[in-house]
Amino acid sequence: NEPQSDKALIPLLQEMGASINVEGDRLIIRGGKTLKGIDIDANDFPDLIPALCVIATQAVGKTHIYNVAQARIKETDRIHSMSAGLSKMGAKIETTHDGMTLWHSTLHGSHVEGFGDHRTVMALCVAGLLASGKTVVSDAEVVNKTFPLFIEEMKLLGANFI
Repeated sequence: NEPQSDKALIPLLQEMGASINVEGDRLIIRGGKTLKGIDIDANDFPDLIPALCVIATQAVGKTHIYNVAQARIKETDRIHSMSAGLSKMGAKIETTHDGMTLWHSTLHGSHVEGFGDHRTVMALCVAGLLASGKTVVSDAEVVNKTFPLFIEEMKLLGANFI
């Protein structure tokens, strides 16, 4: 019942093929499922763009994210920031004025710009976990805006963050 539109991620992941069951206040997630690319009208949840972009690189086929021109006027232009970072990591992406299309990609480590945006930084850190090699994300301190324990929580989950 969270008012944040971020909760839209659960049905999107389910549509992509993820095994996620909601039982009361619990999520039961079963890994090992192959995600498939889908079309996503992201107008109602522009803050999800960074996370959706990373997820899309792991989905078979293509994922088209559209109707989200307002993502260009957030803390940064998130269409640009995610396209720049993920492209540098090897992702195949095409951008438009109001969205982007991403294809399944094998990511490799790189030095990427966080653009001073907490969601871009967190998403690129997760992309680094999926990539081969070392990834360095600039502006990591901006995660303090919304998730000051991000690095510590990721380490508890097994991430090798320095």
